[in-house]
Amino acid sequence: MTNKNYVCTIVAILSIGVLLTYFYQFHVGLSNRQSDWSDFATFFASTLSPVLALINIVVFIDLTKSIERNRQMNEDAKNNEQEKRHEREIEHQKAMQLFRLRVDTIQRLDSVLEKTFSPIINECQNGIPTTLLSTVSELESFLKNKMDIFDFSSKEEKELFMRKIIECHKSLTSLSIRMKDQSYKVEKNDIVPFLDFKTQLIKNLYALILERKFEW
Repeated sequence: MTNKNYVCTIVAILSIGVLLTYFYQFHVGLSNRQSDWSDFATFFASTLSPVLALINIVVFIDLTKSIERNRQMNEDAKNNEQEKRHEREIEHQKAMQLFRLRVDTIQRLDSVLEKTFSPIINECQNGIPTTLLSTVSELESFLKNKMDIFDFSSKEEKELFMRKIIECHKSLTSLSIRMKDQSYKVEKNDIVPFLDFKTQLIKNLYALILERKFEW
């Protein structure tokens, strides 16, 4: 039962009780005299007025509490919305930082791979261009430390990337061993597959962070 219905029930019971008491005490039936009706009205008003005043106070208190509850609910809803907005902003900042980290990682990898077969004069170690050695090292670092910052749609997709990088790493390592013999001449067949790999790797990494399809 709601407060409104509760109050109405009390008023109705009291009113009926006052009426029954009055007529039982002073009358057998309805009076034809105006003075009796005047006395009845006075009795009825004086009897119920304190009760109605008390009920009015109770209703006022209940209404005040209801207003306060509504205000508190609105305040809580506002605070919750602010907290959710703050959480969304934090998540957005994290996503942007992760995106920037991924882009920086791809750009660094691209820069290192680009210089693999373009060493500066006399930039060699035991006949091997240091840029080629840097590429081998960078591929190892990428496999061990940097692949996990990328989100792959499946285990198979991640394994595909790893397999392609490992194949290239083995190829460059084998080439570096052959180049220790300074009489060895780097051929087109040594460079072209690597350039194809580099192009596909960088393109597919960008496709990965942009959530687009890619093909090797």
